[in-house]
Amino acid sequence: AIKDESLKLYKSVKKVLSLVHEDNMISINKLAQILKMSEAGIKKIIKELKKDGLLEREGFKGGHWIVKESYDAR
Repeated sequence: AIKDESLKLYKSVKKVLSLVHEDNMISINKLAQILKMSEAGIKKIIKELKKDGLLEREGFKGGHWIVKESYDAR
């Protein structure tokens, strides 16, 4: 069961990166709706992506996401 959860989380992380790559103005709320996750779950993924240097936020409300070069959208 843990392996299944890890795989699900991995797919969610990849999907978040993919969606942000497609629309750098996307909101946490919209990501949560699309992925059928809680906003808290999306925030946790984003926190990890920021920590790993794969995602950055520039600005606040009205700001945008920056997906780092090391991410491959495939």
